Amino acid sequence: MVVKVGGDSDSDEDSEDDEEEEEEEEDAEEAQEQEQEEDAHHHQHHQNHHQELVKGYARILWLNSDKSTEELNGLEVLDRVLMHGDIVASALDPLGQTGTVVHVEMYVDLDLSKDLRDIVQDVDSRILRRVRAFNPGDYVINGHWLGRVEDVVDNVTVLFKDGSKCKVFQADIDRLVPVSEIPLFDKESPYYPGQRVRGASPRALKGAKWLRGSWKATRMEGTVVDVEAGSVLVHWISASATHSSAVPSEQQEAKNLVPMMCFAHTNWQLGDRTLLPEGKLNGVTMAGTHGDSAAAVLDEDFAENLEEAQQSERDLLLPKRSALVVNTRTVVDVLWQDGTQSNQVSACSLIPVDHLGDHDFWPERYVLERGSDGEGLENEVRRVGVVKTVDAKQRTASVRWLKPVDRPEQLREFDREETVSVYELLEHPDYTYCLGDVVIRLPQAHKKTNHQDPKSQNVDLSWVGIIVGLEDGDIEVAWANGIVSRVGPQAIFVVTRDEDDISSVHTSDLDDAEEDYGDEDAASWETVDSSDERERAAEDVGGSDPNPSVTDVNRKISFSNPMNVEEPLEMHGDSYVTSEVFSHNLATCSVHEALDEAQGYKLQRKIVDFQSIKHFDSVVDPSDHHFVVESAQAVIDRKWAKKIRLEWSILEKNLPDTIYVRIYEDRMDLMRAVILGAQNTPYHDGLFVFDIYLPPGYPNTPPQTHYHSGGLRLNPNLYENGKVCLSLLNTWTGQGTEVWNPSTSSILQVLVSIQGLVLNAKPYFNEAGYDRQVGTAEGEKNSILYNENAFLLSCKSMLYLLRRPPMHLELLIQQHFAQRGARLLQSCEAYLQGALVGSLGQDNHDTFSTTVADRELVGVDKSSAGFTLMLSKLLIRLKTAFTELGVDCGL
Repeated sequence: MVVKVGGDSDSDEDSEDDEEEEEEEEDAEEAQEQEQEEDAHHHQHHQNHHQELVKGYARILWLNSDKSTEELNGLEVLDRVLMHGDIVASALDPLGQTGTVVHVEMYVDLDLSKDLRDIVQDVDSRILRRVRAFNPGDYVINGHWLGRVEDVVDNVTVLFKDGSKCKVFQADIDRLVPVSEIPLFDKESPYYPGQRVRGASPRALKGAKWLRGSWKATRMEGTVVDVEAGSVLVHWISASATHSSAVPSEQQEAKNLVPMMCFAHTNWQLGDRTLLPEGKLNGVTMAGTHGDSAAAVLDEDFAENLEEAQQSERDLLLPKRSALVVNTRTVVDVLWQDGTQSNQVSACSLIPVDHLGDHDFWPERYVLERGSDGEGLENEVRRVGVVKTVDAKQRTASVRWLKPVDRPEQLREFDREETVSVYELLEHPDYTYCLGDVVIRLPQAHKKTNHQDPKSQNVDLSWVGIIVGLEDGDIEVAWANGIVSRVGPQAIFVVTRDEDDISSVHTSDLDDAEEDYGDEDAASWETVDSSDERERAAEDVGGSDPNPSVTDVNRKISFSNPMNVEEPLEMHGDSYVTSEVFSHNLATCSVHEALDEAQGYKLQRKIVDFQSIKHFDSVVDPSDHHFVVESAQAVIDRKWAKKIRLEWSILEKNLPDTIYVRIYEDRMDLMRAVILGAQNTPYHDGLFVFDIYLPPGYPNTPPQTHYHSGGLRLNPNLYENGKVCLSLLNTWTGQGTEVWNPSTSSILQVLVSIQGLVLNAKPYFNEAGYDRQVGTAEGEKNSILYNENAFLLSCKSMLYLLRRPPMHLELLIQQHFAQRGARLLQSCEAYLQGALVGSLGQDNHDTFSTTVADRELVGVDKSSAGFTLMLSKLLIRLKTAFTELGVDCGL
């Protein structure tokens, strides 16, 4: 099995493997010489195991538990584990359309011996049984409560050669040690019928329940004849919506639990043990093929009596025998985005799609109409529909809209089918159903019944089930009572959505977003450069003179010593800076580079020549400021106030021409900033407003920042709720110079970082972990599509600001779009003709060479039909809004 691929941090191995090896090494009771040999072998294995895995290589776990590092080119995929509801693409066309796995069949090869000499091939996994009834991760029911198994402790029955038998309750490998060599040893499920085990010490089995015979110190080694789940630790998730009862205890007996095993046949992996059925298996008779024979296990000379020996021999002839899974073969049915279905497809010919976009949709999914203006239809009744087909390349979808209903319980009736842009659609927040989801009935759809005793054998189990099908807007559910029925989307609620998915940075919930910032593998945005880099940057942009003069044309800025406004560094002046994708090696990215990348046009005041508008100014009345609710300091600390005034001085003297700041005369702790989007990015010609709060602990505590989003998520770092995700603000993981430093960090640095590192040319790669896709066909394709949506949302944000301008920015917003409106409309027209978003230079000619290379890599030469369809609707609204500002829009 492949356990890790070079360059892929998502396939990290479990560190417990090494702990197990160390424990085994400590417990070894071999001769000193043998111990030394084993230690040397383990040391070499440990080094090999932890050596850095480079791209193009994979770490393999073999069936005999050995591990090795192999070159990917020398490996052949024999099978892939796919589950119901997985999103996949064809291995022959990985950038083409994707599909949903709607049916899974698995066939396994079983080793009936101990040395791979007796193998039965292509056994249908649906006839196999697990060694024990419950495993960690299973969903279980107790009365009117649904839970997930966290841990299981086995009760193991052991048969000895003399015919005696005992049951070891809550067995563990410290007391009952496996003797048989176990391929792919599973610490969570270490025992199986037919396995040789021994007591860890002569007295280890004294406390067992002796079913036949009694404990003797000489009875240490025997054969496992039965394994059952004993104590089960359960995390309770949800209760029935139609009953009320106390939460069950976490520790449960297996007999009190009902398993939900609808798709259990798809979970088999190499090294798993299965119980064999009676009779024949693929034409092979099971009798006599179960490893140790009765004669090998029993020694009648030591049997207490003949009857016990005969009973023990009958025990071994019982059908509870196990076999080892040594190979799997998976075939699936896939429902593709275009509505076609492929059946009996080998899993080897498919690849799982790990990174799903906000605008990826599949047939039979419920969607909402997003709306084509900046308001997003918040105050209107949105249309609800079911996706029928999707054109993945052109980014359009065929949707069957539902007729409006007065009450959720009313019968659904389809209105008409329409082809729309995927950018006009939003995944329905309440009707997000996938195959394999565990659901409960809601009260409206299930008549309330009298309370039932959870221990009763007659508990109605029709309140919980698993989704097994989606068709024509109906959800097919296999209920826990064995009945399968169809229900409407309003009748059920998903209670077991994968918790890993919740941590996606796509979520707009603040608490969920904050949980993600602890991901050590996630990307971060460095905003402070090293001293060496600062010196090189000074030489690059300002020559060797450490104190160049300040002029009105060539704005100056100091990052090496932001608190010393007497030593500014010169910016680029008249030089034209092309804004290409920002450096992804952020450990070497300086603030100067961030600023350069944000400036897609000449840094001269004449570009934004608002003669009546100051870049830095003071205002009164912060009543609409996001942080106005924060209590102002009753007694202003002089040191704190001095620091704030120093920040003001830095901003007033060093602001780039594309950033505006307003401070408040009556609230020193509040600021408001406006950042202009740079050319060659999907944010060009846009305005982005941020409210800043300087807490009493500033600068030891970083500033707090809020983005005026208008409810739009146009960048991975800017949330709908206004949260700004940036390492410099300590709202994202970082270390060293990446995080806020009270001595060297400044407000100016924060603003420049947002402009250059957040609002950059390829924001798709800002997403946590997506930087690994840089330069790949998949990543560049996704980046182009992300830019399309980012530009659409940026246009909506413009409309939102024009309708609801923040206080003290009304004139700035109006004059900005009065001057930039015509050029923005020209860009829109070029995009409608097929130009890629962000590919236009200042004169609206396609001059962005990086995008040209990207389009060649992914085979995309023009914008998608879905993008132009949505943009054409937005363009009408933009022209109307700009016409009111005096822009000649040709209306």
